[in-house]
Parts: sequence; C-alpha cells; structure tokens
Amino acid sequence: MANIVEILRKAPKGFTLYSPIFGECKLEEARKDIILVKDNTGSCWYFRPDGRYLGRGEIMLFPSREVRDWEAFEKALLKPEDKHSDYVNLGLPSGTLWKSTNEDDFFTFYEAVEKFGDNMPTKEQWEELKNNCTWQWEGNGYTVKGKNGKQIFLLAAGRRYGTSLYDAGGYGYYWSSSLDTDYPGDAWGFSFDSGTQGMDDNDRNGGFSVRLVKTKGGNK
Repeated sequence: MANIVEILRKAPKGFTLYSPIFGECKLEEARKDIILVKDNTGSCWYFRPDGRYLGRGEIMLFPSREVRDWEAFEKALLKPEDKHSDYVNLGLPSGTLWKSTNEDDFFTFYEAVEKFGDNMPTKEQWEELKNNCTWQWEGNGYTVKGKNGKQIFLLAAGRRYGTSLYDAGGYGYYWSSSLDTDYPGDAWGFSFDSGTQGMDDNDRNGGFSVRLVKTKGGNK
C-alpha cells in the first residue's frame, strides 16, 4: 500500500486532490500523523496518513476524480524513469536530455535565470518536447513520452504571485530561458491544462516551475 502522507509531503500546498465525500479539495498540510485539506467551501477535513477519513474503513482521498491508484501516481510524480540518472533521453532530434523532476519551489524569471542559467530550456526546446512526444493527462499533470518509450512527468503545480498559489493541480507553468523581445518585461513560458499545451509570453515577476535540461554537447 502506498504511503500517501509521504507522497503528499512532496506536493506543494494548494495541490488539488479529490475525495468522494465532498469532491475537489486543496492540500493544506501533510504531517507525519495526519493529512489536512480544505474543500471548496473553505472547510477543513482531516485524513489519516493512509488516506482514510477518521473512523471510515475505506480510503477517501485520491490524486483526482479520474486517478485512484496512489502507487501509480507516486511512480509518475516522484520517481525518475531512469534510475541511474536525473536526466532522461527522450529520443529528441536535438539530443536534449530532460530532468526527471522539477526544481524545488517556484521562481520568477529573474530568479530562475540567475540560479540555473543555461540549464533552463529555451523556447525552441520546449516546442521540440511538445511536437516530438505524446502527452497523456494524468489528473494532476502530464506523462510526456518520447518515441523511444522513455518518459517524464510534468506536474501541474500552478503558479505563485507574491505569497499566493494559483491553479495548483489543474495548470502547469514552466519558464524557458527565452525573452519575449516584443514585450519588454515579458519572457516565454510553457503552460498547460488538461487539454492544451503551448508557449505564452508572461510577466517575468510571476513564480513558475522550472525543469532543467542538458544539451547534447553539455551545458556550460
């Protein structure tokens, strides 16, 4: 049986979950002894570490309405496809390798460029990933599979503005390293929901996720 509380301790606050009791909810806190969520009315609900609701015998907390298998969700969300490397070869034409997990936290464009530099994907590398892989929505993000069968998982972690988190569990926002030269103050980001994926110009002060890459010749 999957250790649900340990899985959720690695998910961001505000992450969207689902319970048959009250529908969609947001993760507030995952402690060693309890899982706290808020429903759409703002009411707090407490679950045991195994996902059971207090005295009820059945598991009542799931990754989403569609996804009920915590072990499969944990494998897609938290475990690298390549056990021997943090970077996965998806068989892309450029030879770009994509890291199997996000960097911790959200970053403004300025913070991301300062911290990660050339390890951030360009606009063109994001477009290559979109156009040369199959994208399967898993309820809280996409499994992105290359033509060689290797895959990564892109979490729909939402975005941060100031201290507030928006769209967690339903939308993913990721920075590229490319500036939008037509709009001063903007940069290109890759965003998605359950039905679409693509590049958008975004305010550089927004807090987005970051997924790193390695180029064929090696990043400097």
